[in-house]
Amino acid sequence: MLDDERLTRGKLVGLLIGFSGVAALLISGDSGLGAEGRPLVAAVLALISVVAIGYAGAYDKRYAGQYDPIEITGVRFGLSAVVLIPAMLVFEGFPNSLTAPGWSLIVYMAIASTFLPFNLYYRLLESMPASTVSLVGYLVPLVSLIGGVLLLGEQIEAGIVIGGALILAGMVITDRAGRTRAPAIRY
Repeated sequence: MLDDERLTRGKLVGLLIGFSGVAALLISGDSGLGAEGRPLVAAVLALISVVAIGYAGAYDKRYAGQYDPIEITGVRFGLSAVVLIPAMLVFEGFPNSLTAPGWSLIVYMAIASTFLPFNLYYRLLESMPASTVSLVGYLVPLVSLIGGVLLLGEQIEAGIVIGGALILAGMVITDRAGRTRAPAIRY
């Protein structure tokens, strides 16, 4: 998809190892997805999100520098709000039990935990390889699980350790492969 950033064997191996780490987290049952929910649906959606983040990184890299990151972030979040707010109102109704501190936390999460990191992501794409920047998507499930252990007292299970190790190994392999000149895979 990117002429100046070829998919080398090393990058492909690293990306597949990282992807298998996300799959291991979900398949092991140690992912925090309870049986009372719909863990299979959640697992499939999580794996699709990892693939989508990788594709989006390559797509965004192609157009990096042509648009201001603030504009890109604003448009994407604005369009998302147009879809998600009506869906929320239809399926969940208006959240009438939130207090002022609750609304403050929502605003904080929207700005500090979402808008600013995406803005930084688009700025990084201007100067870094898309394969390196897209590795952040692999960290999301791992960071969520670590947060569950540290903040919610969840237990560290074998699936978390194995999946986390595969994710980190995939990141290292992909990053190192991006720094060396290896032959590109031809299709």
